[in-house]
Amino acid sequence: MAQLTAPRDTQRRNGDVRSYPTGDQTVWQGSLAAISPEGKAVPASADPSLICIGRADATARPGENATISRGTFLWGNAGDVTIADIGKPAYAVDDQTVSADSGGDPATRPVAGRVFDVTPAGVWVEI
Repeated sequence: MAQLTAPRDTQRRNGDVRSYPTGDQTVWQGSLAAISPEGKAVPASADPSLICIGRADATARPGENATISRGTFLWGNAGDVTIADIGKPAYAVDDQTVSADSGGDPATRPVAGRVFDVTPAGVWVEI
């Protein structure tokens, strides 16, 4: 496609809340949720094949659908995320903790989102 030369009616889809089938693990309410390579909702973990997608709104057991919200959420700090990391990627350590470290080269942790703020309570991450 070529660059615009006139206004465009760009459609918008509200994707703040979505529903995904779960895999073989329970996705707990309030957890950092991810999608597996098979397209199933699973708890986030230090698995680079996962894609973090948001916070679980309710507990979903295997075979149920998980309702996942996008937004800015407070997660535990693995101890290495600082104010200097605002705007940079946060990486999932588990389903409630993020790190500034990808876990190595190649990365062993999935991107959880972008660091929005760092407070004594934890790390605010925009997903």
